[in-house]
Amino acid sequence: MSWIIAAVLTTILIAFGKAYSSELLIIDVMGLHIEQSILKTSVYASLIIIFMLMTYRGLQYIFSKVSAIRNIIPHNYTYSETIEELLVAVFKHDAKKVKKMRAKLKHEITNSPRLELIINNEEALLYNDISKIEQSFIDMLGCSDIAVSGFEGLINMHMQMQNWDMANKYACKMWELYPSDWLATNHICIMLSGRLWNELLDMCKPGCCLRKYVGKAVCAHLHAIAIYYLALEIRDSREDALVLVQDAYRQYGNVFMPLDILLAELLLETEGYSKDVRTILTRAWNTCSSSYIIAVILNKQDVIGRERLLDLALYVTRQTYKHDLSLLFLASVCVKLEKFTEAEKYLSEASDSMTKFLLLAKCANNGAHDITQVFNNLNQALAMDMDDDFICYYWDFNTNVITVHETSNSMLLSCIGSRLSSYV
Repeated sequence: MSWIIAAVLTTILIAFGKAYSSELLIIDVMGLHIEQSILKTSVYASLIIIFMLMTYRGLQYIFSKVSAIRNIIPHNYTYSETIEELLVAVFKHDAKKVKKMRAKLKHEITNSPRLELIINNEEALLYNDISKIEQSFIDMLGCSDIAVSGFEGLINMHMQMQNWDMANKYACKMWELYPSDWLATNHICIMLSGRLWNELLDMCKPGCCLRKYVGKAVCAHLHAIAIYYLALEIRDSREDALVLVQDAYRQYGNVFMPLDILLAELLLETEGYSKDVRTILTRAWNTCSSSYIIAVILNKQDVIGRERLLDLALYVTRQTYKHDLSLLFLASVCVKLEKFTEAEKYLSEASDSMTKFLLLAKCANNGAHDITQVFNNLNQALAMDMDDDFICYYWDFNTNVITVHETSNSMLLSCIGSRLSSYV
């Protein structure tokens, strides 16, 4: 349209100049005197109009190209806003908008490898495609700036899938490049959950990264747990299991009571009764009195010897003599040895329980008391709650220690115990 207007104006000017070609245009202003024919003036004016129009169109073209470039590479504010929209869409699980925003940011994402890896990962998580999620985390390992996130993602993913071998594989690789407190806590969880006892022993060796992050004391607890379960795996080979357990006990002492009791059992089975057995059982009892210890002693009475059974029970309970479990322990041993009067003496000091009344019934029966008394004790026993006595051991990830108290961030390691009444 602008070219048409310019052509019309030029034609008018030239026609006007030709019509008055014989006349002069005189300009006399402020000492400036110009005499020029009207025809020439019209031609010059036409050329000026054409030049101005061409300049205008040229500038228009340049500005259009600048706008196109601005559309390809937006200002930082617009770019950031668009990225923010994409991430919000991802976290809102708005797949349709994610696809739309990704297409809009195709150029930026392609030209930013880190951004592309992050967006690929978020999109894979959005669609919950396991193979794509894993691949997106693996791809992140190739970029040093976000490789940590890649390792953490792979470890978490395989932990959730309970694929402990793969989780352990990536944890070991991560130790080589990016050791951290996060890795230490999660690698312990992987090895305990996956029962990777040999791997746990290797990680607790002096000089290993895990030991540097959690300390010697924590590694001692972990070492004891690993040895306990490895020994159980070769329990039938008593001598080999004994060597394994003895070595751990010499190094770390009684940090895990199930290991101590296993050592006492193995010693009784291989070497017979000794002062070492007595010391181990006493230390375990003083640490945490348990009917399981009573069960071990009563089950091994043939090895210990009937003549030493009561002496051992008295020695083990000497620091906890007035406790109910100690009194029931001593009474149970006396009943086994048919020392019913002594058993009744201990039971008279104990609180009421099913085990107490069952033991009294046995004393009444074997001691030739009135049969009515036997039934009275049995009836009282049946009226009592079961006297299960189980102690559970947990690994507390908040404190990195073995504990008998379950917490919101703990994992069950082992439960030991028995029903004492079953031995009556």
